[in-house]
Amino acid sequence: MKDLISSSTRGQFRQLMTDISSYRRVANAFQDEGFAPNPDCTWDDSSVRRTTTQQYLESVDWTNPSHVGRACRAFERLLAEWAPDNAELQRFHNFLRRDGYTIDSATGQITPPTGTNPLRPITSLAALTDPSAIQEQLDHIQRAIIDDPALAIGSAKELVESTAKVVTTIATALGELRNCGLRHRPSKSSHRTPPPTRTPRRQRRGHLVANSYSTPSPPPTPIDTRPPDCLPVRPIQQVNG
Repeated sequence: MKDLISSSTRGQFRQLMTDISSYRRVANAFQDEGFAPNPDCTWDDSSVRRTTTQQYLESVDWTNPSHVGRACRAFERLLAEWAPDNAELQRFHNFLRRDGYTIDSATGQITPPTGTNPLRPITSLAALTDPSAIQEQLDHIQRAIIDDPALAIGSAKELVESTAKVVTTIATALGELRNCGLRHRPSKSSHRTPPPTRTPRRQRRGHLVANSYSTPSPPPTPIDTRPPDCLPVRPIQQVNG
């Protein structure tokens, strides 16, 4: 699940804690919201305040709305001493706005997004094989749309390209599956009975014409199979001399 506050926004907050009066204030603000420092934190820095801040930031589940809400209250408490027109504070607030949050400039109250922002995570992307590239571009647009419209437009173009690549990949995979099925399908022509050999038309016509003009053969003379005794005797004619 996507972080509700981006790592770049958390980095801006960590940088702000450089100028806080004591690292103990960081610890107290987060502990009062139910957080303990992450004992396995490997992030190292020359500033004790920034290191302490990172230890508590790593103990927050940034995908959990309840955790994020409590972390925002710690942010508000620690930033209450900053002047509203402080440049670094304004920069941090702008990063929060890019993540979809609303900032009350008078009180410093941080309000999470209500879920109506069209650039928040899209549930339909879950059906894709790899929607991370598309969601990444949505995040870029969200973060840049306030301060850098040109960057937002560029990110929108990249979003179109990423979406087209995903669609092309799916279409290619479907085409390969279809071709694979056609290759393994038995050929209908292999089971056909070969057609009978046909006599050329000219030869057939000549044969018919020859038969139509030929003289019919006489019937065969029957052979007398009776024994010689039974054969008729012809009278002998005398020839007058």
